[in-house]
Amino acid sequence: MDDFWIVGVLGGGAGAVLGAPMLFRSAFGACARWTMDRLGGLWLLGAALSMVLISVSHGGLLSAPVDLAVEHLTNVLNLLAWPTLVTINRRLLGLGPGSLSRPTHHIVPAIAYLAYVLAAGGRAVPFLWILPVGIACTAAIGAAWFSVHRQLRVETGRWRRVSGVFVFAVAFVGAQTIRTLFPEVVALREIVPAVFTASFFAIGYSVAGPVTLRGAAPEGVTPGEQPRYQKSALTPQRAGQLVRKLDERMCTEHWSRD
Repeated sequence: MDDFWIVGVLGGGAGAVLGAPMLFRSAFGACARWTMDRLGGLWLLGAALSMVLISVSHGGLLSAPVDLAVEHLTNVLNLLAWPTLVTINRRLLGLGPGSLSRPTHHIVPAIAYLAYVLAAGGRAVPFLWILPVGIACTAAIGAAWFSVHRQLRVETGRWRRVSGVFVFAVAFVGAQTIRTLFPEVVALREIVPAVFTASFFAIGYSVAGPVTLRGAAPEGVTPGEQPRYQKSALTPQRAGQLVRKLDERMCTEHWSRD
């Protein structure tokens, strides 16, 4: 049994903690279309499920037939994840939909895979056949990033978010390539779950870390000193109207691009 399988399970839990609030908070909002929060949350949950399945499989906890089914499921999730990451990257960049980011194209690789598996009687598919999809999507992410990276350097916060997607894609496809080329090296067996786990914790730190390190005191206020506030003239009724108006506009406008 591989003692390092717990790494992927830990990473899967972190991914679920990050993704679930993004997906379900947006799903019950006013917008019916797929917002960035919902798309990102769904991606994180799918990645978390994939990491848990891979790690449980590596841990030797499954019978042979179940292990084969898990392998097919993780391959399908992988083929769905890459085109979705291309879409997330293009939306963060404020670009229009590309050939790899159209919703119908998200499922084409997965459908082709399932069709082949059914035709082949369910036998295992070498990951070397699936790896080119990840390489192509990473190239698409890199091309989109390089096309606007000079403009984005002016916007420090946005530059870091978009660069993070590119760095993650390179690290992920690199880990998959190493794992595929050296399948017999025990030390590299958990490299993909390890990269995902590190990425999930990096995402969590980027969200909560700076706030924790800065502390709760507002800028210009000495820690322990109670800041002075004036009562707002905004009534609860007016506040509700403003929030509803913002929700409606977020469903019809693209502020990240406009």
